[in-house]
Amino acid sequence: EMRLLTEMIDSWMAISRHLPYLHDPLTVAYAAQPQLLTLAPHRIHVVLEGALRGATVPCEDAGLPVAQTAVDVDPQAAARDIMQTICTKTL
Repeated sequence: EMRLLTEMIDSWMAISRHLPYLHDPLTVAYAAQPQLLTLAPHRIHVVLEGALRGATVPCEDAGLPVAQTAVDVDPQAAARDIMQTICTKTL
C-alpha cells in the first residue's frame, strides 16, 4: 500500500513540482479533531471561467451565504495524524 501511495505522490510531483495538498484527508481529520484547523466566516464564490476555474475564493457579495472556511492549520499534527491513519491497518 505504501508503494502505491509513493508512486502516486511521485507522479503528482513530476507534474506540479511540489508535494500534493491533502484537502480531502484534512477535511476528514478535522471532523475527528477540530483543533487541527482554525475557521473563520467568509462568503465564498466558485470561479467559473479562466485560469482559476473551479477555485473557491472569498468575496464580498452580500447575496451569498456565509461559510466557515479554514484559515490556518497545525501542519505537524495534521500530517502526523493523516500519515498514521494511512499507514495503520485495521484488522
